[in-house]
Amino acid sequence: LKKEIALLQIIRDNLGERPDIARIYDVQTDRAPYYLEVDYSTDGTLEHWWEEKGGGKKIPLKRRLEVVAQISEALEAAHSLGIVHKAVQPSNILIEEKKDQTTRARLTDFGEGKLVDTALLEEMGLSDLSFTTDELLQIQEQEGAPSASIYSAPEVAAGGTHTPQSDIYSLGVLLYQMTLGDIDLPISEDWDRSDTDPTLAQIIQSATHSDPKRRIQTSSELAKALREFTGPAKQEAPETKDRPIAEQESEEEKTLAYEAEDTPQEEYTIGDYTVLRKIGEGGFGAVYLGKNPLTPDRHFAIKVFTPSEKDSLTSTLSDELQHVLDLVHEYIVQVRGFGVAKGKKIDESYLVMDYIEGPNGSSYNLKNYIVEKGGRLEEKEVRRIFLQILSALCSVHRKRIAHLDIKPQNILMDKEYNAYVSDFGISQAVHTATMPGSTIAMVKGATPAYAAFEQIAYGQGSRRSDIFSLGVLLLECLTGRRPETIPSSTNPRVEYAPPSSFGCNPGWDEILKHCIVYDPDERFETACEMLEQVQTLDLSQSKPLPALATGKATATPDEKSLAAGTILSPVTRTLARTT
Repeated sequence: LKKEIALLQIIRDNLGERPDIARIYDVQTDRAPYYLEVDYSTDGTLEHWWEEKGGGKKIPLKRRLEVVAQISEALEAAHSLGIVHKAVQPSNILIEEKKDQTTRARLTDFGEGKLVDTALLEEMGLSDLSFTTDELLQIQEQEGAPSASIYSAPEVAAGGTHTPQSDIYSLGVLLYQMTLGDIDLPISEDWDRSDTDPTLAQIIQSATHSDPKRRIQTSSELAKALREFTGPAKQEAPETKDRPIAEQESEEEKTLAYEAEDTPQEEYTIGDYTVLRKIGEGGFGAVYLGKNPLTPDRHFAIKVFTPSEKDSLTSTLSDELQHVLDLVHEYIVQVRGFGVAKGKKIDESYLVMDYIEGPNGSSYNLKNYIVEKGGRLEEKEVRRIFLQILSALCSVHRKRIAHLDIKPQNILMDKEYNAYVSDFGISQAVHTATMPGSTIAMVKGATPAYAAFEQIAYGQGSRRSDIFSLGVLLLECLTGRRPETIPSSTNPRVEYAPPSSFGCNPGWDEILKHCIVYDPDERFETACEMLEQVQTLDLSQSKPLPALATGKATATPDEKSLAAGTILSPVTRTLARTT
């Protein structure tokens, strides 16, 4: 913690406040609780932003490359002061989307960083931080062997030290992932360049060369190369006539969206199902629209998990999801089956569900609806939707089953805007299989913005965890906001004081107070209890809520915090005033 404070202070004192590097607001190192308070990002880390967008291929290539360019410039600033980051990866990049559709990326978490030029550290003094330069120099000398990851340069993985060139290699891996639209994809020396624009392929190769001396020499060169890239040559792009592209994309973004087509070039089957086209993508795989020859008039959603580990995953799906097949309710997306099919390169584990066609003629969820309605919904509409959601979850909770990943993207909507709960425990099961014995399997499955404290801090969840997530979702539907709650693995018992009012009408406020609360025992026990409260809610005296602000409010000091989990101090305020 002291080292991170020192490195960020060196950057600030020498280069000023930079928009591409997290800023320090407050520190405490002389007494417990020890903490570092830095920037908070409204859209979370790159990992979270990626998932919220539905996968990389939902984000125009131009914006993905701009994120890498901004982080390259941030690294160049650090390198100019002799600072090596050592951990350039999606979890250490904060993202903020602007209203003009631009994206601001910030590099954070210098806790693993290193100051190569220690003379600069001695010049700084750092006398106002209650520790000495000698302490920091000793910390650097006592550092253990660097930890390896898919972002580690070959020389680091072999036991060598981190240098600016190893940071550039990490940037190159990130660029490779952002270009291909998959931030979980490792790079190898023989990676397939055939689907990548030649110019981008050359940039990636120059940044990830196995010989540090033959890599791009500065990260500013990488940023410059990306900014000069004008898009793939038209003749290199595959035909896109059958590929759905979001209506809000500009013509330039359409030109840049040149990744593999969502519609297969040849008939493609998964198990007994014929794939028609891709309809979604997330951190755990892709979702396809498919048909079964035995029921030609019906469509199904086929979720294909990647990576696939046939034996362990099949076993886990059988153990964890067998009960899901028995969940039948008019507002639950019915799971029809699961299995492992022979793929072109690897075996593919898949799950088959009913397909819910939305009002747009394609897949449509509650998040889409909230955005379409300007950021929040009318109270009567919220009540109608939640009666459906809670009715479905009540039937689930009665079977002593918890969903554990309630979020708007998992609430699908049909042509009449009826709500259907989907994805019961699927993500958690996959991560349990791919990381056997891991204590964070459930945390990996849950979405941090909606997860309860105990899910993030302890990797445990229950029906009361669903209640917390339902409260977050309810607040978002009513106000366009989510509560600002920051538990962490280093300080799981965050002191969380609910506000006297969530800014909603009294009836809703009372319900929210039994949902968004730290202690699970103070929440509704099941969705059935919450359903009763919503059913008896009197909206006759409700007054319209204030209009959403058109600009972004300035956060008070206790609202500024780091989404990536560095913060160690108690959270005393809960509502983020952002739109």
